[in-house]
Amino acid sequence: MLKALASRYRLCLATAKPHAYARRITAHFGLNRHFFEEFGPELDGTRNDKAELLAFALETLSLAPSDCVMVGDRQHDFTAAERVGMPSLAVTWGYGSPEEYAHAQAVCATPGELPVRVAALLD
Repeated sequence: MLKALASRYRLCLATAKPHAYARRITAHFGLNRHFFEEFGPELDGTRNDKAELLAFALETLSLAPSDCVMVGDRQHDFTAAERVGMPSLAVTWGYGSPEEYAHAQAVCATPGELPVRVAALLD
């Protein structure tokens, strides 16, 4: 799934984990090769708010929110995306609940469906 997405899009990670730790985790599991960039808060709490983190990522990469999709599993992912004007897609294999997924613009039930669901939000 990540390979399919990375062949078509520049994938970025936006996590609530401090980026110093997130980079180590993605490298350890070999996931970093799929990401164009990885964003997370600083250890001092800077950009701990997910919307601030997304805004920082958009500014850093000179991207318009409408050219991106926030893929997440929790309500804070979807509300952050809404605050910056980015479409959002809930994935049901994470930690969220159906009540949280209702805050996303679309829902994806399986990893195999993800590339199609992302494309539908961007095209």
